[in-house]
Amino acid sequence: MDTDFLRSLILVAEKGSIAEAARIDHMTPAAIGQRIAALERQLDCVLLDRMGHRAKPTQACLNLLPRARQILQDVAMLPSDLDDQGMSGPIDFGVISTAMSGYLPKVMRHMRQHAPNVYLTISPGTSRALYEAVQHGDIDVALLVEPPFSLSKALTFSPIALEPLCHLSYHPLEDDSEEAIAKSIMSRSYICYDRQSWGGRIAAQYLDDKGLSPDILCDLDGPDSIVHMVREGMGSALLPSWPSLAHDSADLHVTLIRNARYARSVGLLSTRLGEKMPMINLIQQSLAPVTKMQR
Repeated sequence: MDTDFLRSLILVAEKGSIAEAARIDHMTPAAIGQRIAALERQLDCVLLDRMGHRAKPTQACLNLLPRARQILQDVAMLPSDLDDQGMSGPIDFGVISTAMSGYLPKVMRHMRQHAPNVYLTISPGTSRALYEAVQHGDIDVALLVEPPFSLSKALTFSPIALEPLCHLSYHPLEDDSEEAIAKSIMSRSYICYDRQSWGGRIAAQYLDDKGLSPDILCDLDGPDSIVHMVREGMGSALLPSWPSLAHDSADLHVTLIRNARYARSVGLLSTRLGEKMPMINLIQQSLAPVTKMQR
């Protein structure tokens, strides 16, 4: 049985479309359909219910998907079995949006130099979604905001950086005092970093502690998008100061809030044990040490 056929089946089952699976796999829909048909003949069962442009996995397909995924994972790990250092094979790496430009290039350069046989698959997502993906074993490691709760014994979080909260505005402030920040927040529309997100909770805590109730334009869990809205003069915002923010907001006014209470901790979340720990440790080594802040 060709493992490429299994990969095509998994793609179709996950995307619900032969055409979408073909696009991802750089093939024609007809070729993907032929692979599925070959599997159905070999296994003597129907794997997909085809409904127009959609393709829904049958119960037989759902029954074999876990083993098919395991087979593909085992095949991908074959090179690592020949590597005594554990520095070969694939690793699924989840990354929050602000870390894509701030930390990811450094990781990739380091891995290419020190572990050229490691194949990184990058999965973007929110901290909450990436946490759940690591917990369920869907990805191996994630760079995210520290969870605001105690972890299970199976997981470990390693801090990488402490990113201070900052005030972002299109118009300059009178000075960098908290009074000037409060005046800016209360005198204009406020673009709220989603209070349900882990990073947004910190900004919300700052507002609560300072007794500020601004005119909220919208809630948004997308720091990059919030920067764009501030640039368009739509309001001010409180955001974490991630590494590339200075470049992204060069035409804006950024005022740091120098109090570690309102800084967010960013780091690596992974399981405590596993065959991929040498690769995860190398990812950790590639990142900058924790930033120090005065309380």
